[in-house]
Amino acid sequence: MKIVIILLCISIAALLPSNSVSQEWLNFNLNNSKLPSNYIWNFSSDSLGRIWIATSDGICYFDNGKIEIPMHIHNALPTNRTTCINFTNSGKMLIGTYEGFCIYENNNLSCYNTSNSILPRNFVLWVSADDDENIWICTQAGLVRMKNGEMNLYNSSNSPSPADLFTYAYKNKFGQELWIGTLRGAIKIIGEKWVSYNPNNSKLTNYPIWAITSNDKETVFGCNKLVKYKNDSWEEVPDDSLGLGNTNIRGLVYDLKGNLYVSSWGGGLSIYNGSFWKYLNTSNSRLITNDLSRIFVDDFNNKWIGSNEHGVFIYNEDGITLSSVVNDNESRK
Repeated sequence: MKIVIILLCISIAALLPSNSVSQEWLNFNLNNSKLPSNYIWNFSSDSLGRIWIATSDGICYFDNGKIEIPMHIHNALPTNRTTCINFTNSGKMLIGTYEGFCIYENNNLSCYNTSNSILPRNFVLWVSADDDENIWICTQAGLVRMKNGEMNLYNSSNSPSPADLFTYAYKNKFGQELWIGTLRGAIKIIGEKWVSYNPNNSKLTNYPIWAITSNDKETVFGCNKLVKYKNDSWEEVPDDSLGLGNTNIRGLVYDLKGNLYVSSWGGGLSIYNGSFWKYLNTSNSRLITNDLSRIFVDDFNNKWIGSNEHGVFIYNEDGITLSSVVNDNESRK
């Protein structure tokens, strides 16, 4: 059911069914919802259209106008300190935590750590799957690929990786490439072919890549600047005299209008329409913090924005509409 969210002051006063939209901003936090923590790591969506949220105190999902906690999964995790949540194309739920990663399938939760697998560290920065159901686990001491239940460990000594710290895995929506972010560059994987990019052979820098996204023309990387890859060439995304709100980029996504949204830690939200930049922060928007994490876009072009200590912000310049049906976008890769 479509609903209108009416925001009175900075809290939710009501969630009323409607077919119209009006409010540009909405904030879910510990005080007005069942959100388990105000520290948000990332968003994803399942086959039922529910938006899932990984927080520093467990996972939850948004459906039918409210946030719910799946206690049967929440209580079975090795720790509530989750770092990410994503889904495979077949519907498996992948959960990264401070104590390894877990796979939830057919009401069964299987968890892996340094004690029962080749995982080099328990702290998992990111876990997601490619189109072939290979699961990629990023840690501070290596990258693990799980294929048909078998694991392989990759690092700078047995692969072309420019670093041992792996930050992000992203399947290009419009191409065959799987991209892996690292501490000092990126890896492009097509099948079994790996190509490494670093400051010596690209526009990337010696700064962690925390976010990657793409449209039908190019792939964009967020390090301490924005860099795009297209037709085997690299270039920086043009900036204006104001500069990005902050160079500590944590989230990237294209919205349904083709605008590039950049969330950063300390700099708020930056929006690029291909020609001009727009900046939203605590001084000119309903944001009450500039410390932002991941960002996600749903089927109604609502931007779901994670924050540090202030929960989830939802933004739509045309007015927010919330539904259980969401878009297959950056955070699902």
